Amino acid sequence: VRELGDRYEQAKMDLEYAQLYARLGKHDKVGGKLGSALSAFAELGARWDLAGAREIKSRLQGEAPIGTKFPGDNLGVLVDVARAAGRVDLEKLLEVVLDKILEATGFDRGFILLLDANGRPSERLRRTRHNQEFGKIEAQFSGSVVRKVAQTARPIAVTDVANDEALRQQKSIIALGVRSVLCAPMQRQGRVTGIVYVDAQHLSKSDASDNLALLEGLAAQAAVAIENARLVAEERRKSELMSVLAHEIRNPLASILGFSEITDQERAT
Repeated sequence: VRELGDRYEQAKMDLEYAQLYARLGKHDKVGGKLGSALSAFAELGARWDLAGAREIKSRLQGEAPIGTKFPGDNLGVLVDVARAAGRVDLEKLLEVVLDKILEATGFDRGFILLLDANGRPSERLRRTRHNQEFGKIEAQFSGSVVRKVAQTARPIAVTDVANDEALRQQKSIIALGVRSVLCAPMQRQGRVTGIVYVDAQHLSKSDASDNLALLEGLAAQAAVAIENARLVAEERRKSELMSVLAHEIRNPLASILGFSEITDQERAT
């Protein structure tokens, strides 16, 4: 809870800094602070703060010189996912996460992988931008990128596989004709719980840092959704266990109470 509170306070400070930089004419610094605030409010589900921050963003964009770039224009995607989190089940939410990132980045394929107790990733979900079927070759991804992200807990952006000597020699990369790769960790309380991986057969037209920031935000949403689903399942399991125990205990208790009443009656006579 304290961690969430700290993130919320930091987001409010980032928003204040964005407005201060705008007043000082330092428009090159506005976007970073504003994007951080918007991303944090979206991930925390702070709807009122998010709405206010988006109004401030619109105003600052109108005041900024023509051509000034404001990172975080894809933050609407994060908001859509945050809203979906309260309405759909886990599997559907993960599909929404992958569909949104593929739509926003223009990448072709996406994977969500979860880590087991030993830190080994296993595939949980796969999607394509046009919902095409996966063949044997299409179901492959760069294991070296996934393992590196899992081990370092740091995102990776490969803007052109042709410039990465290790990647361009991988059989799966060659067979699929992959040119761009993005990969980000799903983290909860400082621990990597999974991986979000997307790639494309073309060079990305969008800025790599913007795409990676969006991927990290959606990876965080997915991590929260999976953790919430786990907690709900655990509570349901505990509830079912208590119901079984209550049923098992009720029968012998009824017998004991029955014998107790008979004994009391015999004593009374």
